[in-house]
Amino acid sequence: QQELETQVKHLTTQVLEKQTQLDEVLSSKNEMRISLNNAMSRIEELNQQLQYSKNSYYTDIESHGSGSHAPMSSSANVSSGTGITTITSSRVPFFKGSFLTSKHSSFSKSSSLMLRSDGHWWAFILQCLDQIGVKFYLLLRTSQWVRIIIIAYLIIIHLWIFILIFSHHNILELQEHKHIGPQQSNSIG
Repeated sequence: QQELETQVKHLTTQVLEKQTQLDEVLSSKNEMRISLNNAMSRIEELNQQLQYSKNSYYTDIESHGSGSHAPMSSSANVSSGTGITTITSSRVPFFKGSFLTSKHSSFSKSSSLMLRSDGHWWAFILQCLDQIGVKFYLLLRTSQWVRIIIIAYLIIIHLWIFILIFSHHNILELQEHKHIGPQQSNSIG
């Protein structure tokens, strides 16, 4: 009987230990669930803030310059499980209603790029280039002097290339004349 009582006490102790372990596991599971819910709520808040800032950013861009143009859009979607990020950007007008063109003209560029999850630095580079392009576009739309300077710079470059080609052609002709001259004198002699 004493042995049975000892076994019962031992089994009771084991049951209590297992119960304690089960309670700890359940408690940690609840904590993990709460932290996961908090993380999901935080992600949702960040997504809303990102969407709001994106909308306000492009609304601010559209409000600059004269004339109306199509809205600009940019999106980045991450598909879970595939490890692939789809970056799609679309940029619209260029010199719309400016002094450069008599009619309304538009320049549109759309690109779709698939990036793997281990290449997110490409996404950062694309975003930087995108921001630079938008700021340069706004500068071109708002400042007429910038447009004049760029056009003058392009004209100077083309003239410089033309002068280089023309001078190189003259140098070749002079070399040909110098080469032909001694041959004629030798033949006359």
